[in-house]
Amino acid sequence: MLDIMYEIPSQTMVKEVVISEDVIYNKEKPIIVYESVAESA
Repeated sequence: MLDIMYEIPSQTMVKEVVISEDVIYNKEKPIIVYESVAESA
């Protein structure tokens, strides 16, 4: 999990990182939720 702690701050569009039980115990990857950008017409 250290890698995600160092990677996320440099990413500007990250809104949320979900750390589930599977991430902790089964070494799954966390779910990264990104902000959506509205396109102007």
